[in-house]
Amino acid sequence: MISTFLLRLVGGASIGAVLVLAASLPAGAQSSKPWRHGIIAPKADAGFLLMAARRGFAASEGLKLELLEVKDDAVKTGAIAPDLPLPMDKLGWMQDQLVALRQIPKAGDLVKMVDPDIRAEALERAGR
Repeated sequence: MISTFLLRLVGGASIGAVLVLAASLPAGAQSSKPWRHGIIAPKADAGFLLMAARRGFAASEGLKLELLEVKDDAVKTGAIAPDLPLPMDKLGWMQDQLVALRQIPKAGDLVKMVDPDIRAEALERAGR
């Protein structure tokens, strides 16, 4: 009975020591690869992200945060579309390339593969 108690005590202490050691090691998410984030015409609540990047909070948490501020001109000229249109022609081209490279056996019907209802609902919720 005493030996069972001692085994449990030593086993529990060993597990506790391993957990403490694991908690003190850097997490896998803390890599040297930067997180790149784009902001379209920074305003309003984008300030929180800007403060985290520019005032060192992200760096103090071990995150390399790089911000890309996109001006309204990029949206106006269509370089970045706020309604995120589905590029069916590009999807078709990519599918043709995959068939040519024998990565897929044959091209499928893109209309059946792409569900535009989810995107339409998201745009409706966003008020667009």
